[in-house]
Amino acid sequence: MAMLTTCEGPWETVAMAKAKMPWYVSEYAVAKYQSTDDTKVQNARKVYGNLFLEAMTWKFTDSWPKGMTHKLCKMAVALDMFGERCVTCDGIGQAVIMERKVTCLHCNGSGKVRYSMRKIAEILDVDRSTYARVWHNKLQVLMRRLAMWDSQVFDKCREIGRE
Repeated sequence: MAMLTTCEGPWETVAMAKAKMPWYVSEYAVAKYQSTDDTKVQNARKVYGNLFLEAMTWKFTDSWPKGMTHKLCKMAVALDMFGERCVTCDGIGQAVIMERKVTCLHCNGSGKVRYSMRKIAEILDVDRSTYARVWHNKLQVLMRRLAMWDSQVFDKCREIGRE
């Protein structure tokens, strides 16, 4: 079997990899790589639940205001699973203007936009300075946890690709 460069490859490879992963990483793999548009939100909720349960075991979350762990976990999963798709071009990177395809000016053709700290603070319902000082690093911790799960999925797929 050829070596895979991404776990978005054959579903059989992802299915084989899932069998060799912890259950929460397996659910992450299904949500991120095997969900259809119809099931992606439902599967993302499972990932959010798993991330929330894990975050609750960390001692430092005890001091967070009520509900903030929920908000940060939801934000981390949304950014990871759904990306930051450009709403102008719907993630394509091109727009049609006067019957001509042109590079989207909003995302510079990448199809993705970055949420500003101001926008994330607004979504989390905190002021920008508090978000930058207190919550930004905590969101990054959750994002790194999801990146670690993604890395585990990728490693298992690559391992199976070599078998």
